[in-house]
Amino acid sequence: MKAFAPRGAQHGAAALIVTLMLFLALALLALGIHRHLLIEQRAATDHARAVQAFEAAEAGLDWAQGHLNDTRRVDADCRPSVDPAATTFRVRSLAIDRASGAIAPASMQAACVRRTLGWSCQCAQYPAATAPRDLNAPSFALTLQAAAPPGTVRIVATSSAAPDATARAEATLALFAGLRHAPVAAVTTRDMTGASVDRFFATWFGIDKAGWRDQPTVARVACDGSCGHEIEQAIADGHDLIWIDGDATVSGPLSLGSASQPIVLVVTGSARLDGAVALRGVLYAGSVMLIDARVQGAVMSEGPYAGPTEGGATRDAEVLSTLTHQTGSFVRVPGSWRDF
Repeated sequence: MKAFAPRGAQHGAAALIVTLMLFLALALLALGIHRHLLIEQRAATDHARAVQAFEAAEAGLDWAQGHLNDTRRVDADCRPSVDPAATTFRVRSLAIDRASGAIAPASMQAACVRRTLGWSCQCAQYPAATAPRDLNAPSFALTLQAAAPPGTVRIVATSSAAPDATARAEATLALFAGLRHAPVAAVTTRDMTGASVDRFFATWFGIDKAGWRDQPTVARVACDGSCGHEIEQAIADGHDLIWIDGDATVSGPLSLGSASQPIVLVVTGSARLDGAVALRGVLYAGSVMLIDARVQGAVMSEGPYAGPTEGGATRDAEVLSTLTHQTGSFVRVPGSWRDF
């Protein structure tokens, strides 16, 4: 005799098979979702690293521009230094020809790594292949390249945020000179040109007074009475562009500026140099009075000029060339930025 399973048992077996098939489908669905989540997580991680690398490269460009416009001396770690033998980042990185303005970058590469407490940098003259890097943290390395025309330099920032996340950004910086155009005479007054006050200033500096004053390389000196020592301190701090609001009296004996570091002194009011004051550079003021003082470079006055007919102001072509080619602030050239 044949044995027959009860109808209820047959229905139970069919239900078990259907349930197992549903479990299998759910398992496959969960596996697919998990795989999709892993892909999304990996893509998000790669995107985050790519963004970190891109931002690090951008930070490198900003860092380079800021340090080129910093007048403070720096040590091998790019930190401000009081060592008299130390130099500024600009002097360490660039050689600027005083006659043509051509910029020759040094064969060095600065590098910075993002640590917990901020950027850790090194400015030692490392060859490009051996500059310190850390592939496990956001970092950038800088290379300065010669560019055309004279007065420009190309900054290349290569960065990483992980071994597989790198970026590269480039920009051209131009030196906006502290003295844009050199006068042809030792003394030039506004009456000689017939220009307005604003136009007279812009003729020599290529910008309005507020824009020139607010440059990062300009020192603003407060003058209360005689301010020769304050100007002297600004020069000692590395500034060759100096701004004074109001009137200024400089009493000697005092020597301001040198052949290697002439200065531009802008005084919005009247400037009075009295008592064996020797200024090597350019003096621009609302009015100028020289009493037993000498300016070797040039004088520009919006109002009257009072000084000796001989020996008071002497035009010095080398001083003016230095000021028009080696001083000022680096700015980005529009349209020069590229990223890779």
